[in-house]
Amino acid sequence: MQTDLLKTAKKFLQRDQLLYLDMLECIRRNRAKIVYAKCENSDLDGVLLYDAPSGIYMLAARQRAGAGMALSALEDKEIAKKSGWIVTRGDEARAEVCARLHITHETPVWQIAYLSKELLEVNSALQFEFAQREQIEWIKQNYDKESPENIEKLAAEKKIYCAFADGEFVGFIGEHPEGSMGLLHVFPEYRRKGYAEALEKLLANEYIKQGRIPYGHVVVGNEPSIALQKKLGFKTANEKVYWLKEE
Repeated sequence: MQTDLLKTAKKFLQRDQLLYLDMLECIRRNRAKIVYAKCENSDLDGVLLYDAPSGIYMLAARQRAGAGMALSALEDKEIAKKSGWIVTRGDEARAEVCARLHITHETPVWQIAYLSKELLEVNSALQFEFAQREQIEWIKQNYDKESPENIEKLAAEKKIYCAFADGEFVGFIGEHPEGSMGLLHVFPEYRRKGYAEALEKLLANEYIKQGRIPYGHVVVGNEPSIALQKKLGFKTANEKVYWLKEE
């Protein structure tokens, strides 16, 4: 059953590989449980998958009817019982999620991806190391886009990279639990020195070396970050992605 659903899911998602890249990567890395998949050129087409390691649901549907059918495959409060997060794309699917679920938090983002297989050249005097206890504690106390529990887990899995200039901790970057690039932060006193660019190139190269496509999410309105993505050669999907939380 899952094999047939996987084939159908990939057929739908490959219609717009940039917009649905996070879902395609989830499937490719054997992390996805397909909850719903239909691809018959009808209003009911769509895909709902569950990324078990992160507890996050991902939804793709062009029409509200398809999003509704996908959500009907879930038990009541099933999303809230996991991580609480469902990531959807496009205004139609977002509207259906908001109508059916008790959404308490919403963050619209642009999905970006580096589609070339060529490594990016990191021209920087920075030194890079995996996060150690001192840096982990700082990130847990000051970075609010991931829970302390997730930060601990990511650090243990060596998925958080820290940058140092002349021995001083200047910033960090990492991989979010569902697989996207993120956690990019450079301390204010060290900005405008190219450190964010160097950190992002470093992580993108790690993805490429692993045979993965570097991708991430930029919060709508963060124009400096969008400018950085363009400079590095990242492409931006033409529809918004919405991180929605049900409680």
